[in-house]
Amino acid sequence: MRNALLAGLILILAGANEGTVQRHASGTFVPVGPPAAPPVRVDAGGACVVDLIQRYEVSGTLTGRLEANYRILVAGPCGSPPGTFDERWIAHGTFDGAVNGRAAAATFWYTAQVGEGGAVRGKLALRGGINGDLVVSGRFSEGKLSYAGSLKE
Repeated sequence: MRNALLAGLILILAGANEGTVQRHASGTFVPVGPPAAPPVRVDAGGACVVDLIQRYEVSGTLTGRLEANYRILVAGPCGSPPGTFDERWIAHGTFDGAVNGRAAAATFWYTAQVGEGGAVRGKLALRGGINGDLVVSGRFSEGKLSYAGSLKE
């Protein structure tokens, strides 16, 4: 009886993964113009908290658009030029587009550390119609960020 239950559980778990394909994903995303509205900056004890919404055009394995709602902690006073101080980013948003040419949509969360000078290192997690965990890297001066990781369709 126990072996029959175990075999049934294995079949159920195998069926739950049927149709799920894990793929390597890589590509870039670039800002589409300036933020959707002027950023809101709040002085916070020698640091600056910035809220903004930014849209991105995505290419590579993922194609389409990201819209990210950011909260950024800048380790320096408001009004400093971008890249002057270390920053910590946290964002959430939506992805609408395609994966390898097939329509897809998802929500995401994103966290990143940005070093003085603009070097970005972060993680972006997609959930919904596609699921994936991507590493984000790049430099502001390049005008784009790169992503790489895995997607489950």
